[in-house]
Amino acid sequence: MSLGLGTKSLVQVMGHEWKLHRKLISRAFGWQNLASMAPAMGSIAHEFASHLLATQASSKFDVFPMLKLATLDIIGTNCNPVSHSNPQTMPCISAILFLGATAFGASFGAIQHTTNHPVVEAFTFLLDDMNRRAIDEPLHPSSMFYWLPTAANRMHRQQTAILRRTIDDLVASRLHNPPANDDSQGKKTHHDLLQYMVDAAAAAAHNEDASGGVTPQSFADNLLTFLFAGYDTTSIALAYTLHLLAAHPQVQDKVVAEIEAVLGADTAPTCDTVSRLTFCAAVVTESVRLFPPVLVTMRSLEADLHVGGHHVPKGTNVMLPIYWIHRYEENWGADATAFRPERHLDEIHGKDKAFRMMAFSAGPRNCVGMRFAMMEAVIVLAVVLRRCRFSLPTDAPPVRPVVAGLVQKPEHGIWLHVQPRESAPAL
Repeated sequence: MSLGLGTKSLVQVMGHEWKLHRKLISRAFGWQNLASMAPAMGSIAHEFASHLLATQASSKFDVFPMLKLATLDIIGTNCNPVSHSNPQTMPCISAILFLGATAFGASFGAIQHTTNHPVVEAFTFLLDDMNRRAIDEPLHPSSMFYWLPTAANRMHRQQTAILRRTIDDLVASRLHNPPANDDSQGKKTHHDLLQYMVDAAAAAAHNEDASGGVTPQSFADNLLTFLFAGYDTTSIALAYTLHLLAAHPQVQDKVVAEIEAVLGADTAPTCDTVSRLTFCAAVVTESVRLFPPVLVTMRSLEADLHVGGHHVPKGTNVMLPIYWIHRYEENWGADATAFRPERHLDEIHGKDKAFRMMAFSAGPRNCVGMRFAMMEAVIVLAVVLRRCRFSLPTDAPPVRPVVAGLVQKPEHGIWLHVQPRESAPAL
């Protein structure tokens, strides 16, 4: 399927080329690089909390669309989102907002009060179009054949060109105008995934194991893959986490106590402090165990497999039901369907846990951005929960996941009440 992702992304390359790309991108997601992205995440989370308290404190609201809103007054400039004085126009927390700031480190030109920026429209169209072609209408001729002269295919090509041109231009600009090591000469240092990929490739160029394969196209392809892969999954995971905390106030209080013990009243979260928010991380992990954003994953067998007396030949596509694996009693005990974050603190370790917990997939091709996603979620909770207390409305509809394209979403939304937390720090 064509989404403008190209042919050089991690999900498409194989063999030595995949190993090369995986190694470079893993370096880009190293802890030192993640640490420099933390301020952007904290700043956006503060804007989200301010927006919630300014606009939603008097009534129940559905947090799920708010977590997905792409109003994007800004997408992110150098990992320092622009401040806004009007809470009505503040951008809600958004996966695009996070990913734009931390992946590209540059504004796409979005302006305050502008909701239909061409790049945002192109991205959301292509995401919906992917779901339509792959899930809703997989056997329809217009879904299978991109060359047919249909209105849908023309729109697909147009939106692909807009998104692709923007990313290609960003990559070309960064490669042709490398930043200084600091801003003492007036040049700007970039703290974003694109720059870290470029830096990793430059370092690997001196390594005989890393020759060839790294091109401007591969940078652009992997950035687009990161954007598409992280968009829905981020907002879905955060929405269910807030729901579970609202439904279990004692757990919410325990998370807040840990946040206050580690961060104090007004300390901004950093990569180091996030690593000490162990219970908060356990809450996020338990949330994506019970409600994994991606319900299934697929692998192609590289060798024959014998399982349960059955022979499965090499090349067979095997589908793994993540949702079922996460709720299987033989994996998680008699309380497999219960929300109990403590189970992730010390009960299951290492390899034994890897294939019981598959929210980020497992094995060599697991999610390369897993640490990024976890740090993002913990920072959001650390910032928002210090200022906001969440509870469930008495008339809230039941939370029921339904398949929505390649991911699952809450059928009736995630309805919450929010109030200012009395011990909230002054900003």
